[in-house]
Amino acid sequence: MPLKPGLKTLFAGLSAERMLNDHWPLRAVWRDGPVSRFGPLNELSDAATVAEHAARAGVRARALFLGRQNDLNEIDIEPSKAFSMYDAGATVSFAAVHRWHPAVAEWTRALATELQMPLAMAGCNLYISPAGRGLPMHFDNHEGMFVQLVGSKQWRIAENRTVRFPGSNSSRELPSHVQSYASGPAPAKMPKGPTVNLKPGSALFLPRGWWHTTNAKEPSISLSFGFRVPSWVEVLRDELVSVLMKDEKWREPAWALWAEGGPADQTQARWAQLREGLAEKVRAIQASDLAR
Repeated sequence: MPLKPGLKTLFAGLSAERMLNDHWPLRAVWRDGPVSRFGPLNELSDAATVAEHAARAGVRARALFLGRQNDLNEIDIEPSKAFSMYDAGATVSFAAVHRWHPAVAEWTRALATELQMPLAMAGCNLYISPAGRGLPMHFDNHEGMFVQLVGSKQWRIAENRTVRFPGSNSSRELPSHVQSYASGPAPAKMPKGPTVNLKPGSALFLPRGWWHTTNAKEPSISLSFGFRVPSWVEVLRDELVSVLMKDEKWREPAWALWAEGGPADQTQARWAQLREGLAEKVRAIQASDLAR
């Protein structure tokens, strides 16, 4: 029997209050249960129907292949080509399912409401994987809730002790901007951690930054609800830009910074003048300003 969309239904036997207090957004959790409780989400349990809906909606689709040079290769494809890519051994992802499937949209709204975040920060993708295929070791820059609709998929997960709260997705080859705040190099292989076997009706919550790999043990269809809450540095950056752009001194071109043999002393003096009032502007920003 289908149940009301929300955390308590997704993680059977775990109340929404306990989910928020004990797990969100730092500790992974997973639960099994009857797939029937997801109700209309099971309309997506047929790959042909998914591809047909996606083609009609004109959504973005990607084929994901393991490679020799790269751990993972991502190729944008037309939804109509999904079965050809799947037959060739690719995992195929369909983006923004919440924009064209009413039941997924309802679930996305319900979860965003319970997690007390704007709906714009939530979304859902769908993945179909042939048996024996999956994704290599990587981490994401957002929290994820994964719902298994068809088949079984093995997840290996591990807390990331190199990068806490990453600003972007990454494989084990960390991009330079992530390296700049990582505590060291990424592990060469998957760190020790739980192995989670998802079957139809299972759900998994994974915090941002956690390492994970996936492997479909049989043909698999799953939903990935993603929640991208911006970091403090991101919301402060956006608000500070808005504040400073109202002051003509800050809109002044900073050309002298790059002038060869330029007046370095004058440039440093100008920067000193500008930053003198910067702390005061930051102190004037309220939390309600950041939430806009």
